[in-house]
Amino acid sequence: MATTKKTETTVEIPAQFTESANAYAERMLSAHERLANAMATARARNARVADKFFEALVAGQRDALELSRAMIAEPTAYAKNMEAVVHSMTTAQERALEVAKTVYREQSEATGEMREAAGKAFESAKTWMPSFDKMKDLWSPVAAK
Repeated sequence: MATTKKTETTVEIPAQFTESANAYAERMLSAHERLANAMATARARNARVADKFFEALVAGQRDALELSRAMIAEPTAYAKNMEAVVHSMTTAQERALEVAKTVYREQSEATGEMREAAGKAFESAKTWMPSFDKMKDLWSPVAAK
């Protein structure tokens, strides 16, 4: 009879261990998917900021070249050249403001998403830690053999 009980316990522990390990692995896979989605979102956000920045940079260079060409064409048209300079500077400021708005908007959205993700992570930890503890408790007797 002692052999029968030992066999039942031996069969039962691996089944419990497998069940707990599978539950733990499923939760880890779910967390991995959320991480991958967060990385994709961050990459898209960074791409939008970089696109806006480079768009402003290229447009600023183009305006500077056009301003230079206009001033070279009529170097003594001081009033016209000053008007072009002021217009060019105003346009550059508008572009810089658009870049700043984009950065602010993206940062604001990222902060909200991080707050939400942190809340979910803390709540998630409450659900997967018992499975991990159970798996750990079942692993110890099996590992000792």
